[in-house]
Parts: sequence; C-alpha cells; structure tokens
Amino acid sequence: MEYNWSSGALEPTSESDFTNAICHMGVTALPWLINSLKANDSLLKRVVWHLPIGDERIERLNSLLLWQPAHVIRGNVVVAIGALGPQARPAISALLQALDRNDDVSELTVWTLPQLGPDAEPALLEALSRTTNFLRLEVASELGTFASQTTKAIAVMVEYLKDPNDFIRRQALNELRCFPEYASTIALPVVPLVNDPIVDVQNAAMGTLATFGASAKLAVPVLVQKLYSTTSLTNFLSSKLYAARALRRIDFAGAMAILSKDLASNDPAERSRAEEWISNLQNVGHDMTPSILNDLSVAGDDSWQGWATKHNWLDAALRASQVAEDPDELVPALMTGLSN
Repeated sequence: MEYNWSSGALEPTSESDFTNAICHMGVTALPWLINSLKANDSLLKRVVWHLPIGDERIERLNSLLLWQPAHVIRGNVVVAIGALGPQARPAISALLQALDRNDDVSELTVWTLPQLGPDAEPALLEALSRTTNFLRLEVASELGTFASQTTKAIAVMVEYLKDPNDFIRRQALNELRCFPEYASTIALPVVPLVNDPIVDVQNAAMGTLATFGASAKLAVPVLVQKLYSTTSLTNFLSSKLYAARALRRIDFAGAMAILSKDLASNDPAERSRAEEWISNLQNVGHDMTPSILNDLSVAGDDSWQGWATKHNWLDAALRASQVAEDPDELVPALMTGLSN
C-alpha cells in the first residue's frame, strides 16, 4: 500500500527535514521516538522539548514541532521510525499500541510497520484483532507483503467485499489488485460486484478483473452483459467503458464469441447492440472512448434516455476520462459536446 499523504497527519514542509534529521541521529533517537509515541497529548510536547540535541538542524526542528498539533507530531515520529528501517525494531510494540488510538496517524502507523522487517509480522497479525473496518483492511494489505501471510491477508480482504459500506468494498477491491499471482482465486468473489448497487463499486470490480487478465475469464459473460446496460447516461457510459477495457484484457476472443452469437438474435435491438460492441472491441486503436463520447452529441437519441444535457454530458465525459487509454484524445470530443 502507498500511504495517502493528504490525510493531514503530517506537516508537509517539515516531514522530510525531520525524517532526515532523525536518520542522521540513527538508533540514538529511538528512545525519544518511542516515548513520543507512548505519551498522551498533554505530555507529548514536554517529550518533544527533550528531543536530543545533536546539531543545529535538530534544535530548529525541535522548535518547529512544538508548534504542531499532537497528531502531526506523532505523524512525523512514525514516518521517522519507518525511515530507520529494521534498526527501529524496538519501536514495534509502541507502534502497535499507537493503533489503539484509531486517529489520523493510525493508517500511517500500519504503513510503517512492514518497513521494520520480518519482526513486524507478529505485530500485524495482532493488529488484525485490534482494528476494525477500513483500518483492519489496511492491516491486511500490509500483512500480505509477508509471503507466509498472503493467503490470510487475502481472506480478510475478500471478507470485506461484502461490507455494507460501499467505500470499504471499493477499497477492498483496490487492495486485492496487489496480488495478481492469486488472481484465479480472487476473481470468483469479485465477479458479483460487477453488478453492485453502487456504480463506483461496479467500476472498481471491473478494474480489478482487468488487472487479473486471463486469470479472470470466468467474468467474461457478466462483463458482456454490462455492455448492454440501459441505466442512466453517466452510469451507462462509465460501466460500458470499464467492461470493454476489462474484456480486452481478459479474453477478447471469448467476448467476441458471445457477441457474435447475439447477432443471430430475434431481437433487433440486441442485434444492433452486438454489432456496435463488436465494432468497438475491434477498434484498431484499442480505445473506443472518443467514438462513444461522439455518440453523446446525438441529443435526441432515445438510447440515451433523454439525458443529453451539457451538465450530464460533461459528467459522462469526465467518467470516461478515468478509463481512457489516452485521456488527451477526449479533449476534441469534449469541446464539441460542450459547444452543442
């Protein structure tokens, strides 16, 4: 997992300088770092005041930290511990205890633990039983970096695919992409989310399946059905693009075989849709996004269910840009649509 630096747990202008200063001190800074993690908010700045003064840089940073909120101080401390690497193993216990605060620094703490080497594995296992929801999902993701725990970590992530919170389901799908070598096992529980009630979860599921490539062939029939979706304009466009991209990467031949069978359908609308997607999937440039966006210029077309307003067209175009092979190619089509 790559830590999201916009969480507010760090002061961006000081974090790098602080970490470099601590690394300059090396293990001699560990007792202070550990005490900083253990101190409650009322005592934390008193601990900061006693940061070992090794040179002018550290003295300046000492003064800088004293002006920061407690969670920012701890965030800087956690990053510095991670930067010390395996030599900071004595801090593992304090990092584990810090997770119990469940504050802005908790995710950063989870991200830091694996940087301390194999000795952090038992701590992450324990953290699975001490955390819940999103944070537990992050723990599982980091636990998966240890080969002996990958299967257990994946099982936890798969469990969260059924979470009632759509953000958690989406995050679980994104984390599972980190384990392509287990794709054939992961794909089965991911496929049902292609039809999740929340369109962003649907798209995340299709994105995950696309990452797995040929190992996700069992998803092809479901993805082909997404091409025939008749929901509202923005969701329709978004789902079709994700499904098409996934089909290209998973089993192009299999998708074409299913669509070709639909050409013999007694339903003219179904035959028309099959012809459209056979053409799109055969697109030489492997990016049908501009041609689909161009269809939006037909304002009165019933297939778009009366949604062809500039606002909804723009929303649809922005969704399309998220999955386009080359988003720059969307600019001419976008300008044309907005000028109509």
